[in-house]
Order: sequence, then structure tokens, then C-alpha cells
Amino acid sequence: MLAMKGYSYMRIVEAKTFAIISTIMTTCIGLAVLLFEPRAMAETTPEATQEVLTGLATVSLLDHAQEYFALAVARQRKAKLINEATANQLLGFSKRMYSGANLYPVFKRAYAKYSNQQDVATVQAWLGSPPGVKYHQSVSAALQASESTLTAYFDQHAAQILRPNRKNALATFNKAWRHTDLYQSFRLGMDFTVLLAAKQLGQDQESNAQLKERVSKTKFEFDHDAADHFKAYDFYLCKEYKNEEIDELSKFAFTLPTIAHLKAYIKALDSTLESAALTLQAQVVKANARGKKPDARP
Repeated sequence: MLAMKGYSYMRIVEAKTFAIISTIMTTCIGLAVLLFEPRAMAETTPEATQEVLTGLATVSLLDHAQEYFALAVARQRKAKLINEATANQLLGFSKRMYSGANLYPVFKRAYAKYSNQQDVATVQAWLGSPPGVKYHQSVSAALQASESTLTAYFDQHAAQILRPNRKNALATFNKAWRHTDLYQSFRLGMDFTVLLAAKQLGQDQESNAQLKERVSKTKFEFDHDAADHFKAYDFYLCKEYKNEEIDELSKFAFTLPTIAHLKAYIKALDSTLESAALTLQAQVVKANARGKKPDARP
């Protein structure tokens, strides 16, 4: 009897293992198709672009650009790569430029350029479904909450809620929706912006491409910072979800259309921040030369 039970158990384990391996193989094959198969790159329609970006609360995300810029200024000031006067000047200029309303039109054009209409249509349809509507509400609430609110909620509830299963679900969720990549894009983009805007004309310096390459080498130096930064954010965002529901969100994010959408989303953010960096540099030069305030438009 025990032998039979053991045999049955082994059959169950083998079946589960086979299912997991099959899933992994299917995912890998799908990713290979995504990476190597030619894909039609027709730009998404304005309506689909608007609905998806609205569903993901993109303006609220971009509203955080000023905070990231201020952190970048503080980092470069601490490293003595800029002086206090330059730091204050850049902070003053950035308050006029780095708002979601200013950055969104640039982001919207870039996202339409880099995305695929078929993939975006899938995300658009999901955002219109009950799970998508709930996700929109959760993302909006998390992005609009202050850092102190996120931290206070995490400190109050984490000890009771953050069990191993919850930790695993949130870690997968973070990876699936590329939150660490978002953080890296903001941080690298803002470090590049500060150093670019602080460049002095008439001196033998790095080209913009060389400066960007130097900044990009720091990408993996702050993975721990990214994890800490989004720990409270993800915890707050998912506060109305059960572990199983978080897993479902991750599964959707790991589908090929959503992977393609998120890739376009990150590229759009990178492009928007670079456009803003070049504009800020030009406006700083103009302001210093003529004593005028810079234009706020990226």
C-alpha cells in the first residue's frame, strides 16, 4: 500500500514537473519568436495609444520626473560634479519642465512609434476588462500616493502580510511589469540630463554619446536602490489583491503582446527623457547667455 502511494506521488510530481518544464519551454520559444521573428511595426492608432497610456496612468508616472531629477542633482552635487549654484539653477529650471503635462505629448509620440498596433490592441482590450480596470485604479492610487504614504502603509502592514508567498508574488510582479527597468530609466536619464546641462561651452569635453555611455555603466550599481524604491510601491499597489490575483497580473505581463508593449513603454520613457535633457541643456545655455528663463517645453 505504501509502495503504491509512493508510486502515485511520484507520478503526480512527474506530471507537475513535466507541466512546469513544458511551460518554461513554451515561454522560451515564444520569447525567441518575439526576438527573432520579423514583426510588423505599424504605429498604433492615436485612440489605442491614448487608451493604453491613460489606463496605465502615464501622466502620473511622468509627474514623478521632477523627484527623480532632484535626486540626480543631489547625487552629482555630492560627487562634486556640479557646484551649488549650478544645482540650484538646474532645480529651478526643472520645475518648469518636468511635469506630466509637459512630458506626455513627447512620450505619446514615442510610444506610438516604438509599439506594434496588434500588441497594443491586446493590452487595450485587457485594460477595458474588469481585471484591467482594477489594475488601472490600483496603479493610479499608487502613483498618486506620496512617498511618505507608501512607506507608512508598508511599515504598518508588512509584518502581518508579507509572508514568503506574498514576497514571491510581489517579486515576480515587479519583474513582470519591469518596475526596476522604469527606475533605471529614470535614474540614468536624469543623471545624463544633469551632467549634460552642466557642461561648460568652449571646453574640450565628452560628446553627448560618450557622456551617455559613461552614465549607462552605473546601471547595475543601484539594483538594491531600485528594489527598495519599489518595495513599498508594489506593496501598496497590490494591497487590494490576493496572491493568486497578483500571479494572474504577472502571467498577463509575461505574455508576448505585453512584453512587446512594455519594451515600447521603456523605450518611450528613455526617448522622452533624452529629448527633455537636450531641451534643458539648450535652455540653460540660452538663459545664461541672455539672462532669460528657459522654455518649459521638451
